[in-house]
Amino acid sequence: MEFYPLRSNLQWTLWTEEDEAVLIAQDPLEYTPEPFAVSLEAYPVIEALAESRSWSEFWQKLHVHGIPHSASERTQLQRFVAQLDEHYALLSPRFAQRRRSWEAEYRSLPIRTAALAGTCYPDQESELRHHLETSLDSAPEADLPTTAPVAAVIPHIDLRVGMSSYAAAYRILREFSPELIVLIGTSHYGWHAPYIVTEKDFQTPLGTLPTVRQLVRQLCQACPEVVTDVDIAHKPEHSLEFHAVFLQHIFGNQVEVLPILATSFGKYVLSGRPPASDSSLRHFFQTLRELVLRSGRRTLWIASADMSHIGRKFGDTSDARILLPSAEQHDRSLLEAMCRSDAETYFRLIADVGDQYRICGLPPVYTLLATLQPRQGVLLDYQQWYEAETQSSVTFASLLYYP
Repeated sequence: MEFYPLRSNLQWTLWTEEDEAVLIAQDPLEYTPEPFAVSLEAYPVIEALAESRSWSEFWQKLHVHGIPHSASERTQLQRFVAQLDEHYALLSPRFAQRRRSWEAEYRSLPIRTAALAGTCYPDQESELRHHLETSLDSAPEADLPTTAPVAAVIPHIDLRVGMSSYAAAYRILREFSPELIVLIGTSHYGWHAPYIVTEKDFQTPLGTLPTVRQLVRQLCQACPEVVTDVDIAHKPEHSLEFHAVFLQHIFGNQVEVLPILATSFGKYVLSGRPPASDSSLRHFFQTLRELVLRSGRRTLWIASADMSHIGRKFGDTSDARILLPSAEQHDRSLLEAMCRSDAETYFRLIADVGDQYRICGLPPVYTLLATLQPRQGVLLDYQQWYEAETQSSVTFASLLYYP
């Protein structure tokens, strides 16, 4: 029996009922179509599968965990591993076939349906519009240029947490009338290429927001080395969906969007080399800018981006309250660079500390600044959210850019 390691992108949750504890595995991308459960006692086996690349390494890991594995026990363990493969939980040929077929099936669908309606925001149109309008009306006024902004950085944190920061930007943006929205968000689930696009229209309780398919195709054709339209990563992604709701509310379903997910810039952080030093990314920035300019449409660029992720939930050993002062100091330096539209200093500040504050907005913000090169940024809002149960925090901000 060939050994295949456990997939890394399954989400495992502890569930208890009537003194019974099990681990529930869920797959946001639905390669595994339905959640499945395993006994909590199997956790060391799951952990060993995730850490091993061969049967010998797997048996060694089990020995370290004190799990017996005689010949008969090894047979039982191999059956358990085979059952995991039945759920597409291993990096096996069976999973590879499922991945290809599911990605092709999803790619053929014309609509990206709402993933978070009814959980992060109301799923009824009237209730949702009232919720959004109330938030927009309560947003503070700001002393800003009278010209139309060309771009914005707006959070993608849960609307139930960061609504006022979204509203601070969208209250101003609703006074203008773009024809095209270039919407660049962080990819939290898919890593198929540096940039992941989709031709799907975005459906929410407010209707269907159309995607500008021609530009999507042109971008894929011009930059195949860094852009993919294998778009399964869009299915569960919140970083664009939350903005689709606001855009529909204030602009209707006539404005079109160019939806782009940006994946990790981790290799650039590790090497210390800015993304623009990569010729394929420079080509992408230039191509994206030129395609949008040639479209001749009044365009608003939006980077959907949060800032620091600190505390125990994100791997720190300390309560986020202890870390917040240094995180805020780092955030403020980043915001100064962002307001100057200084993409290279923004990147350098993150890379110099090894991205210790986990700035998940790095890819979309850098992409916006490097592509558009706006002149002036104005900070509208900065907030810190603290989750007491996990002793963790996420920080986020809203900015507008002017030509």
